[in-house]
Amino acid sequence: MVSLFLDLRKVIPLTNVFTLVWYSVTNGAALRLRTGQRLASPIVSWCGLAGCGLMFAWQPLWAVATGAGALLSLAAGRALWIRRQPSPA
Repeated sequence: MVSLFLDLRKVIPLTNVFTLVWYSVTNGAALRLRTGQRLASPIVSWCGLAGCGLMFAWQPLWAVATGAGALLSLAAGRALWIRRQPSPA
């Protein structure tokens, strides 16, 4: 429904940033697996991380800054939420 009223092409770089963050986290998690749990060599994950890093370099600065700000805000909110929770007895 939003796409009927707004031009969403302007936010595509921001969605690219969040997708690259997701792929980076996934590749990082794959590197933490033990040898018996891996489906591929760690070289695949290192290449994936390197590729994400290269693609970050081609994103507009405003998209990277906005994505970083949003992720940092969410992480700070989560930390505050956890801190406010009562500690287990």
